[in-house]
Amino acid sequence: MSDSPKKVGLVFGGSSGIGRAIAQRMASEGFAVVVASRRGAAPRGIAPIRCDVRCADDVAAAFEAASMERACVDWVVNAAGVGFYAPFRHGFEQQWQAILDTNVQGLLNIVAALTSPSNKTGHYVHIGSLAGSRPSRTPGNEVYGAAKAAGANILARLRERLREAGDFTKITLVTPGYVGDTEFVRNFFNHATEYSQPLLDSFEPLIPDQVAEIVRYALAAPGNVELSEIVVRPTRQPD
Repeated sequence: MSDSPKKVGLVFGGSSGIGRAIAQRMASEGFAVVVASRRGAAPRGIAPIRCDVRCADDVAAAFEAASMERACVDWVVNAAGVGFYAPFRHGFEQQWQAILDTNVQGLLNIVAALTSPSNKTGHYVHIGSLAGSRPSRTPGNEVYGAAKAAGANILARLRERLREAGDFTKITLVTPGYVGDTEFVRNFFNHATEYSQPLLDSFEPLIPDQVAEIVRYALAAPGNVELSEIVVRPTRQPD
């Protein structure tokens, strides 16, 4: 029996939805998983740490906590994200800011930590959205889509800079379509109930466990293989 320590994974936004499913899936694969979230909560048997990705110090502390068992974190998944009904109209400035702060500033804070000389990881997986690659069919989702498009652009530029520096950290963008049983769906219209309408009633959406399986597949790719982008959508979702 090997006495070598378990490989370590860090999941941002792992207290609910897709992030929680990823943390559970990878823990079942034998990884030592650390979940970083604003709630400071994690599935049973998984180490939690309180972290707001909008705060650079919190992100740095999460990396430090995850690397205590080993000199490095083997892989990092960023599933932290928020989305709300926030059309291009006056009165939704607070929602715009929350979307941009978490989905863009939060990603930049993680990227800064990833590229710090004190941190080293073999694989970074980012949970994006199909809304970032074409106009979203969800009403009032324009700013969220723009934020996810910005995230994809940041990752492409990050990969370019890493390769120029001789750094071959893998970067995978997982781009899901409609996913049910997430806080995005539950909270989307909370602040604007007068505009509320069903989001997932026209076809069967993905579930978080299915996205988690895609992430597991990407992380298990051979060492010389980078799955740079994976688009996963429900079979019946329109293009």
